[in-house]
Amino acid sequence: MKKVGIVLLARMSSSRFPGKVISPFWDEKTLFEFIVERIKKCRNVDQIILATSSGDENSKLVSIAKSLNIEIFQGSLDNVFGRFKGAVEKFNLDIAVRINGDCPFVDTQLIDFCIDTALNRQADYTSTVLEETFPVGMHVEVLEKNVFKKIDEDKLSSSDKEHVTPFIYNNPEIFSQCSIFSNENFSKYRLTVDFEDDLKFCRKVWNVVKDQSSTNLPTMIWALKKLEKNGITNDLHKAQNLLRKILNDRVFRIPYI
Repeated sequence: MKKVGIVLLARMSSSRFPGKVISPFWDEKTLFEFIVERIKKCRNVDQIILATSSGDENSKLVSIAKSLNIEIFQGSLDNVFGRFKGAVEKFNLDIAVRINGDCPFVDTQLIDFCIDTALNRQADYTSTVLEETFPVGMHVEVLEKNVFKKIDEDKLSSSDKEHVTPFIYNNPEIFSQCSIFSNENFSKYRLTVDFEDDLKFCRKVWNVVKDQSSTNLPTMIWALKKLEKNGITNDLHKAQNLLRKILNDRVFRIPYI
């Protein structure tokens, strides 16, 4: 059996919203605690690892992670690729799921679907970001451990190191890839926390869905559309200068919904 782990990337030193990961989110839980509680529901995951940067500023975050009984890896602040890779290697993961620590509504069913797909297709890289049909903040990326053997870290650009996966998804001739997409495009919706207003909006979304039997992607879309009808939207947009994504016949496509 292959060992599957979620590598949760989080740190305290956000330039736009310092300390956001330990900001109160709901019912006395911090944003980080809320996310960890959600991803613990994944059925295909053996281990959850906080991958944060070294430094005393992360001591409170590390303490919370310990209280939640998840593993911890501390590495470079700026070389996030190296930090991710270090966590994968330290805990001997065969399959690594990348989740960002500012995304409270990541769909555990979608995570399991992506893991199943990665295992069945034996793909190096299985991801929802290739076609950008999911809401910002609900993306999932699954990497096979051999991906790292194909990359010379010293030759990566600073952007590759910061954003972790651009070199992978921009080189389908090197890495076998599987694109998970939605038949309906929901990419206009934003469910990530880059700014304090994002956090306030996400609380409003959770207030709508918290009593639902499921809080998967369809439920989140239902809540977003309900808020939208009442004139409540999140119009913040974060500009990113990422490399282009190359989608061609080398990439296997599978619809999620």
